[in-house]
Amino acid sequence: MNWRPAIISRLGGYPLADAMLLFEQLAEQAVVTDAPPTKVWDIVRWHWEHTPFFKNQLIDFPKKWDEIPILTKKGYQAVSLENRLCSAYKINDCHIAKTAGSTGEPLIFAKDKMCHALTWAANAARYQQHGLDLFADWQARFYGMPLDSKKFWIETCKDRLAHRKRFSVMDLSEDTLELYIQSFQKKPFAYVYGYANSLLTFAHYLIKTQRVLKHLCPSIRCAISTSELLLPEDRPILEQAFGVKIIVEYGVSELDIVAFDDAQGNWILNTETIYVEVVDDHGKKVPEGVVGNLVITSFYNKAHPFIRFAVGDRGAIRFDTSLGKYLLEQLEGRQNDQIRLPSGKIAAGYTCTYVAKALCDKLPCLRELAFHQYSPALFEIIYVSDRPLLPNEIHYFSETMAQYLEPGLDIKPIEVFDIPKTTSGKLKRFTAHF
Repeated sequence: MNWRPAIISRLGGYPLADAMLLFEQLAEQAVVTDAPPTKVWDIVRWHWEHTPFFKNQLIDFPKKWDEIPILTKKGYQAVSLENRLCSAYKINDCHIAKTAGSTGEPLIFAKDKMCHALTWAANAARYQQHGLDLFADWQARFYGMPLDSKKFWIETCKDRLAHRKRFSVMDLSEDTLELYIQSFQKKPFAYVYGYANSLLTFAHYLIKTQRVLKHLCPSIRCAISTSELLLPEDRPILEQAFGVKIIVEYGVSELDIVAFDDAQGNWILNTETIYVEVVDDHGKKVPEGVVGNLVITSFYNKAHPFIRFAVGDRGAIRFDTSLGKYLLEQLEGRQNDQIRLPSGKIAAGYTCTYVAKALCDKLPCLRELAFHQYSPALFEIIYVSDRPLLPNEIHYFSETMAQYLEPGLDIKPIEVFDIPKTTSGKLKRFTAHF
């Protein structure tokens, strides 16, 4: 018997067993229309009656779906978490988390514990399609790691509980990758999970050294690419290097997994726990298969309203009549570069997200940050602040970059009133100019 689900439920008070039963029922309910389903109106009614923050967005209870305004992260950030929360919940009753801020706008949000448990249940079901046990199989996790001691040990404990070994993406130099290979030779990992660009860096090194991960670690069954956009031409590179099938996941941390490859490689849209719309820049629905802004509603988050939430990415969806399911046909956004440093060390561009989070923790007045690299040693950090920074506060920029990357870098912080966004409305966290 696998004890991990019971431990997770007991430690956090998450009703995981109930959530698994509920998801089984949801998975059997086929979605064959793009109209807002009945259950989306249920959550609208709930927050209209119990959440002043949501009610204040409306004049009257909406009669039509498009009468509900589309909210961005900035709309949520303008109000404290306490004042966004449903009146039926207290913060201590909820799962509280903070987005990584890869769009430039970190957001603190809440989920009620049933909603968060349902995310775990949904993930477990999707993994099971590929012969993976989310709670028992060993995961090789190519991910970031906070360097703050308390947060570091919290993440380490979570990794142990979840049967994960973390391979930090903050140093992807060849010496480090060789150490990672030694770990694969010692532990029976079932699958690899990580940022697309980090997996690609590892894959290129395996190909360069004429090795295949499956031969080094025969227990590996698949690899899951997440967080960053995996380009179609990159999938064969991962398949060649790892020797296993590649699964692509697209998720939004505030909500849920949005799309996940099934066993046949179809990118199945999540219709069990969220409602996904594709709209133009004026909020109007676009035709099926046309790229637009992704707007998502969570069916089951009673603690915090995520209703018509603009997630910042663009994509297209299509109904597949042969499968009887919606597919995420196209996704735009979240492609990251690599950071090449004077020592020869290579780090994922996503490392700058962790630098930004650390700086915002030290300096809450910081609103947005973007990183531009002009040579291996020269970085400009463009930032928006609620107030002018003091000289000792400016020093935090160099100190934090040295902590997460390496010492001796030439860091030039530049204050601006606004940071230009991409055409999709997102802030590109890191850009290499050489």
